[in-house]
Formats: sequence, structure tokens, C-alpha cells
Amino acid sequence: ALLDAADSLDCQIRQAGNASSRMALRQMEDTMTWTAQNLMGTYHSLEAEKLAANARAEVQKRRFEEAQNSKSLGDGTAQAAEEARQKWQLALNEGERMTAEQERVRQELLRLTGFSVSDPALPGPMPQPDPSRVASMNPKEDQKAALGNNYQLRSSRGGAAKTNRELHKKQRQTRQDENQMFASLENLLTQVYSCRTEWEAAGAEEAAARARWEAASRKKELGLMAEPEYLENYSNYMEANGKKIQAAIRFELAMEAYDWAKKGLMDQ
Repeated sequence: ALLDAADSLDCQIRQAGNASSRMALRQMEDTMTWTAQNLMGTYHSLEAEKLAANARAEVQKRRFEEAQNSKSLGDGTAQAAEEARQKWQLALNEGERMTAEQERVRQELLRLTGFSVSDPALPGPMPQPDPSRVASMNPKEDQKAALGNNYQLRSSRGGAAKTNRELHKKQRQTRQDENQMFASLENLLTQVYSCRTEWEAAGAEEAAARARWEAASRKKELGLMAEPEYLENYSNYMEANGKKIQAAIRFELAMEAYDWAKKGLMDQ
């Protein structure tokens, strides 16, 4: 549906009678695509959070069962069992909240792409970030590209000044807008570097947590580890995996935001 909407806008762009109308339609098309990318990122980020919350709920459920057993045997108290139950319920509530928020984002994406909100369609997977894209980012050349493509600057350049005073005012405003655009582009590049570092660190943490979980799985199979301890390791792994997924999404979207800025679309 997103492609269909883009094709429809492309048709309108070709039929538009003047440059201003064509630029406005092109900006609308780019904004729609960019918004869809961000909604997809939010959807998959929530999916990672939901899975981690479900793993935490499993751990809390097991702790509640242990507290119940301890109370039955006289080794625990009713208060301890109730506290464990409340923590389990909080974990369940968190998973439900993530599910509801994810559905809200899915419906927003459906509306944007022309689907009915009742359609069962699910967003496709997010592309994995390609760190080699960072090496191709050339601040000086990218500034030139952004300067020529920026929709706001192109719009502000249009129209003739009637007096010298108006001309000088317009020139000053243009310089200010250009400097602001350059600063925004620099900030976007800084964000790319920051997100890359975060993504690399999250990957290392996930690998370590996965190794601990796999070791715990082997011990459990051999009868050397009890279920509660195994679930702790599994929950820790799911937390680390969720953070890795979210870091990957932020890194991918940071690179996309920088590329969109070069093409003319930027939040200034």
C-alpha cells in the first residue's frame, strides 16, 4: 500500500502544473515514506520490549509459585507470597501495555499506507543496519547536497523581493536558515556516530548474555541447574537481546534520518 500511495503521488507530481506544486507533492511523498520508516521502527522496538517483559513475567511467576510453596510448608509468609504475586502482575501488565501500544502503532501505520485498521497485515522486518554506510558519509559533500535539496530552503528562496530592504532581509534570513540547516545536519551525523557506538556495545552485551543462557540451558538439561535459575538467565538474555534490537533500530533510523536530510527532508 505504501508503494501504491507513492506511485499515486508520483503520478500527481508528473501532472503538477508548476515547480512549486511538484516540490510540495514530492515533499509529501518523502514525508510519508520517512514517517512509515519511523513507525516500523517503533513497532519492532515495542515487539522487543514486549518479549523481554514476557520473559520477566515468567521469572516473576516462578518466584510467586516458590513463595506460595514456602508459605504452604511454613517456611514463608503470606506477605512474601503477596509481594511476589504483585510483582508478577506488574510484569504481566507491562507486557499487556506493550501489546496495546504496539497495536496502536500498527493501526497508525495501516492508516498511513492506505489499509483499513481492521486489516490483519503486520509490518515487515526492519533492515539490519549496515555500518559501512557511515564510511560513505562525507560532511562537506553532504552539506552541498542538503543545501540544494532542502525543501524549506528551496521554498524560502522562491518569490522576488520588491525593494532592496526586502532583498537584504530575505538574504539575511536565507543565511540564517542555511546555517541552521548545516548545524542540524552536523547533529544528525553526531547522532549516527552515537547510535553506532550504542549498537556495537549492545551487540557485545547480547553475545555475553546469550553465552550465559546457552551454558544455563546445558546445565539444566544435565540436571545441574534448577528451573528458577535457568529462567533468570533466559530473562537476562531476552533483556539484552531486546536492547540489541532497539539499538539496531535506532542506528538504522539515525542513518536514514541523515540520508533524508541530504535529500531535502529535515526537522530543523
